[in-house]
Amino acid sequence: MFKGCAIIAALFLSGVALFVGGFVYEVAYAGHLYQDSAPQPQHSQEEYDRHSKLARRLEVSGIAIAFGAIFGGAAWGFYKRQTSGEEPFQRRDSDLP
Repeated sequence: MFKGCAIIAALFLSGVALFVGGFVYEVAYAGHLYQDSAPQPQHSQEEYDRHSKLARRLEVSGIAIAFGAIFGGAAWGFYKRQTSGEEPFQRRDSDLP
């Protein structure tokens, strides 16, 4: 039981870390395109687009992994309850303090 929970928790935390990493990357590298009033050369627009796309991919991947861990963990819990022959949401005597 705890091994499966640890895997799900690790996947969830990995997803959150990817999302936060993507956000930090976006702020650090893809921030505002024109922070100065001086016009920027064309290559900075391409660089901004590249950094922005990478940051967005990191963020979306992180969200997908985190939600996949949540829903996968719920499905895994229901599957384990069904295969063990117990009714879902039924309190067991071993759950009591």
